[in-house]
Amino acid sequence: MYMLCFDCEVKKLGEYLIYIDDMWRDKMTNLINELTINNLDVVMRKIIHVRSNTIQIKYAKCVSLIERKTKMTSKSFVDVSVALKKYLSSLDKKFTQYKIDKVLIEFQWNINDKSKAVGRFLEYHYCRVEDGFTALYVPPLLKNKYYFNLLSKLDYSNFISKYSKGYTANKEHTKANFMYYCDTVGYDYSGISRVYDVADAFMMGVAYLINNNIIESYI
Repeated sequence: MYMLCFDCEVKKLGEYLIYIDDMWRDKMTNLINELTINNLDVVMRKIIHVRSNTIQIKYAKCVSLIERKTKMTSKSFVDVSVALKKYLSSLDKKFTQYKIDKVLIEFQWNINDKSKAVGRFLEYHYCRVEDGFTALYVPPLLKNKYYFNLLSKLDYSNFISKYSKGYTANKEHTKANFMYYCDTVGYDYSGISRVYDVADAFMMGVAYLINNNIIESYI
């Protein structure tokens, strides 16, 4: 299953495309059934490989739609719409080799009306009426509910106790979990200009997968 996730703001867009191995539980069951004292080392390496490849990042990027210092007006929002349309068209061409099964968009509260409008634009772009496919909205707080590795102190409580502002704690939590995952599976994120925004999109997708029992909450 291929899933595309967006963390949308009015001036920039964090997104990533991942592949989720739907058969990972069956593979794990088969390996456990094969396990004997004589092949313990070999089977354990295979189990680690399956777990590490349950999620595979295919694409991750943060793109600026307009300059960060731009004052938002009706005209500048039109500029955002034009830039967004062009960028999504380029993504469509880039992803022709993949059959995207789900598109996730972070839900925006009404007070963030411009970011909410960007989300609506994404929803419209990815709505495929002919096969009943549309984008799904994910609650913004869900991404901070889950974390990787029970022993790694990556749970949200460690961040909210460290930072005085909830916004900062939220960002640091998703960034730390994203970097932990990338370091674990060997994904190079050094070329991502704004890791925070991609991390938000990544953990939103992970939270959706865990919340829907598609993957488990640890690696």
